[in-house]
Amino acid sequence: MLISCELTIDIEQPDFDASLVVQTNLNNHEPLLLFLSQDYYILDRALENYSDGNGLSGADISVFENGEFIGLMENYPFNNSLQGGTIDGFYSLECRPQSGSTYRFEMEKEGFTKAIGETKIPLETFQYEIEEINESINEWGGTDYRIELSIDDPEGPNYYEVEVMQHTFQPVFDDFENVVAFLPITQGVYIRSENIVIPEYQYDRLLFKDELFDGKSFRFNFSADFYLENSLKEEYGLTEDSHVVVKIRSCSEEYFNYYNTAALQNWNDGDPLVEPVPIFTNVQNGFGLVGSYFERVDTIFTY
Repeated sequence: MLISCELTIDIEQPDFDASLVVQTNLNNHEPLLLFLSQDYYILDRALENYSDGNGLSGADISVFENGEFIGLMENYPFNNSLQGGTIDGFYSLECRPQSGSTYRFEMEKEGFTKAIGETKIPLETFQYEIEEINESINEWGGTDYRIELSIDDPEGPNYYEVEVMQHTFQPVFDDFENVVAFLPITQGVYIRSENIVIPEYQYDRLLFKDELFDGKSFRFNFSADFYLENSLKEEYGLTEDSHVVVKIRSCSEEYFNYYNTAALQNWNDGDPLVEPVPIFTNVQNGFGLVGSYFERVDTIFTY
């Protein structure tokens, strides 16, 4: 009864060749900025350290505008305010993307297969109007806003995104609890909509396409809630204004597909009866997103 036996079984794991992972969203407000990293084998615990900034530096990234070479991206010292220092893997090029233009990125890094990604900046053809804003106080003392937005949609397939951002301040205290400075902060606002064109798994930002209102004017409501920190002015003497903006974007198809599948996968997370949703990628010989959008920003109020 005290005797046992043991059998060792060798399992051969398949070979794994790491690929480049690209993340960039081109828009009409900012110069080109790209983050480059790599994927990992499914059992590789290095994924736990991704937040530490394990990006890839030293790559050659060529950029083409409408088929013409416009330059090589340079390593960009992206500051990590939470951990101090900079994060490797960011690249920049002083080029302001133009609507209607196509941009191609060719990424080369020793030890990896060359990766290619391409996107076309949407045309600035859509028009919008913020029709009405109604406010109320919720049960937690925050302010709820119900915003009515209309979009004049051009004919053809179009993709949209709505995001609300709050630009405010955070007091900085010394050891004696005296306010010595105000730190400007920007934070996303939780928004939601019950309109049929917006899937229930879309929240924080609303991403939708025009298949139900192609070429027509579309009007819908969405709600946003946040706490207005007027006490900063009253209690600490803040003299600058905080403000809230609505960002309305016309997105490329690859931008829509990537963030839509990512939102759906996140929505299904933890459900054992639902199969994982494959995340869309438009990077050849790699993974990630080379996407774009044309953005308009509207300040809805200051306080």
